[in-house]
Amino acid sequence: MYTLISLILLLLSAWFDAKGFYYAGLTWTHTNQLSVKQGALSLLFFMIGVSLYVFSVRFLTMAGATSTTIQTLLWFVATIVGVAIMNGDFKVWDTMQYAAFAVVILGLAALISLSAH
Repeated sequence: MYTLISLILLLLSAWFDAKGFYYAGLTWTHTNQLSVKQGALSLLFFMIGVSLYVFSVRFLTMAGATSTTIQTLLWFVATIVGVAIMNGDFKVWDTMQYAAFAVVILGLAALISLSAH
């Protein structure tokens, strides 16, 4: 049960952080003007994401994932996938970009599995 709760919280955290990264990219316009609304949304989503991450770490620890490295790698994989989906750029990637993305995700998965205690 702890594993399920931790994964749900971790995925929610990653989703909110991905939204934070997305809006951070919109905070400054092409004319170098600050968009206060986009900046505020970015900060709000990051605040929610970090709060959820702290709670997910509690349940990850209770589920036996006590390594900070593993906890962070799980969050990172979920967040980078969320950013790629939210951004929408992945829809126009060519084969090499998909291959590079897959290699990065597989590399992170290998780090997670090799770091397991």
